[in-house]
Amino acid sequence: MKTDKNTPSFRLSTIVFLTSMLISLGAWAQIEFDETIRIEADIDEEGELEYITRSFDTKILTWNNDYVELQVDLKIKANKQEDLDETLRAVREIEFKGNASRRSVNTKFWESRNCNMNRHKIQLNTGETVVLKKFNVRRTLYVPKTINLTIDGRYADFEMEALAGEVDFKIYNGKLYCRSIGGNTSLDLRYSKAFMETLREAAIKLYDSDIELVSCGDFTIESKYSKVEIENAGNMQFESYDDKYTIGKLGEVKGNAKYSEFDFGPSLNLSFNFYDSDIKALATGKVNAEGKYSGINIESANEVSINKSYDDTFVLGAISSFSCIESKYTEYTIDSVAGDILLKGYDDTFKVEKISENFNHILLEGKYSDFFINIAEKVAFRLLIDQKYGKIDYPSEKFERKTYIKENSKLFIDASTKNYKEGDGRLVEIKGHDNKVVIVN
Repeated sequence: MKTDKNTPSFRLSTIVFLTSMLISLGAWAQIEFDETIRIEADIDEEGELEYITRSFDTKILTWNNDYVELQVDLKIKANKQEDLDETLRAVREIEFKGNASRRSVNTKFWESRNCNMNRHKIQLNTGETVVLKKFNVRRTLYVPKTINLTIDGRYADFEMEALAGEVDFKIYNGKLYCRSIGGNTSLDLRYSKAFMETLREAAIKLYDSDIELVSCGDFTIESKYSKVEIENAGNMQFESYDDKYTIGKLGEVKGNAKYSEFDFGPSLNLSFNFYDSDIKALATGKVNAEGKYSGINIESANEVSINKSYDDTFVLGAISSFSCIESKYTEYTIDSVAGDILLKGYDDTFKVEKISENFNHILLEGKYSDFFINIAEKVAFRLLIDQKYGKIDYPSEKFERKTYIKENSKLFIDASTKNYKEGDGRLVEIKGHDNKVVIVN
């Protein structure tokens, strides 16, 4: 029999009938909730607040009221009214505990969550399990500006206004956007990023995290696999492993590093112990260093003191004085030295482009090393050379020899420039075994 196109088929009629039945039974009905829940408690002007949160972002704002308020913007869709009601009951159980001087709030109202597309299976703190079609939470925390705040967050981002009190951050896999903090700051980041304006003083711990700071006072930092950028800072004490630091103006700098890179602006003093690390720094005061397999490039400094060096590269600009009591396989290139020089090394290369008249004593003692020093013209000094094997190149025509002994492989020279007078006090000593020495005057 031929079917009339204007007559609905049995199959279509059946689908329409079943659909009507499902709707009438509420199988496709969805219950929605889109409101803000407010939770508040009084707090002292300089009270303490601990804020614990998981998974959802928080904006922290300041106000002039004498209480704290947590606003939870909640958007829920559920197929069952009891799932929505049970979720709201769990949220409304969030409360500020403690008293006005010290309060704490934990915003996590679930034990576990399993999310897949638009199906959220949640085991709540109440012990019940619900299934939601939509589950979205936003939080805003209002606090007095002068309180002390502790933040413990995981898988959440934070945006925060300036605070006058102390702040303790502990953030795991999140982002922090923060303005100034007037009190001391403790910052513990793991797999996170922070963008901050001004910190008065700080204790920082980083693991696989990045931080950008405009200004920081004195701070300590422990970091691993991290990136640090600060425009201006006070004194810095660091422990670093496989990091990258870029910091502008600094105060006193002390620390240890392994497999790290540092780019510093001007500083007061630098003191470091490096292993396979590099530093590039502008003008500083005193340098106290120890290195292995490292590269040190400093624009200028006062006194440079190296306790121990092994297979390093030093590139130094103008410095006041230089000393290294234990060196091996290291290369030194120095623009100028205004004062004394002391080097005891093995298989080193030491080159100074200019030495002024202000030195009293230069001692180069080495084995299998190359020494090149350029002492300013017309500077009067005494020269002592005591060496076995090797090669000595100096402008002998400008010197008067007092003693010259060459016996087999040994060489001893005691000489002084022709303009030298007893009491001038400038002494250059070269000692060692199989060194190559070039003295330019």
